[in-house]
Amino acid sequence: MPANFLKALFSAWLIALSTKAQETRIPLLTINGQSFTNALIRPFNATYGAVHHEGGLEKIKLIDLPQPFKDQFYNPENEKAELAAAIAKKEKAKLVAEATRWRLIEDQKSSNFRIVDGKEVNTADWTWIDGEVQEVLPDGIIVLLYEVKNVYIPPRPRVASGLARYGNFLGGERDTFTPTGTFKEERTLSDVKIFIKTDPRAWTTGENIKTSALYTGNKQFGPLSYKAYERGTPYPTKPWPGPKSTNSPGTQ
Repeated sequence: MPANFLKALFSAWLIALSTKAQETRIPLLTINGQSFTNALIRPFNATYGAVHHEGGLEKIKLIDLPQPFKDQFYNPENEKAELAAAIAKKEKAKLVAEATRWRLIEDQKSSNFRIVDGKEVNTADWTWIDGEVQEVLPDGIIVLLYEVKNVYIPPRPRVASGLARYGNFLGGERDTFTPTGTFKEERTLSDVKIFIKTDPRAWTTGENIKTSALYTGNKQFGPLSYKAYERGTPYPTKPWPGPKSTNSPGTQ
């Protein structure tokens, strides 16, 4: 039997344990030409029910019951109300799913997109910039880039520093021996300058800047030419337009 039908029968059985309402035994019950002996009718909603009989168990539609049992167990108004409630529940779940999907897409865009020249641009392929602001201009900043190197630090030799005391006992000599060498990252200012188009009010001379930016070509400053980058503006998260909107959250 289908899992949903078994679940419904189990629910009907639980209801039957708590109440004997709407139960009747029938010596011979015929539904759509099929006969059941010693039948017991148990509805489990406004549309479907079950017939327990000597031959086993049978799922039925209450509308198919013969009179007078049809009037006793089937009510078309209850069926319409139940169907309307089920449709409303399904539609509500659908709207919740659509709103959740929209929210996830907007959150993803907020983290990975910025607005450049009025367009949404994915920052995944942008250049990572690590530098120091050298000059603040009306339309952006001049940045002196850092040069990052991994410097190898060799192991330190063993240096005795006296006996270590453990309570009332003297132990072995303490030392600062490092068994293996390590690497340390060092950042020094290079002589490479770039231009970043951004809101100049957000920056001051000498400030460190770590960000990603979109390469847009070169920008000329008199006789000097710098590689130019664009940071754009943050992605403006949009609220869900609701079910009446024809916009698709995947094609904004």
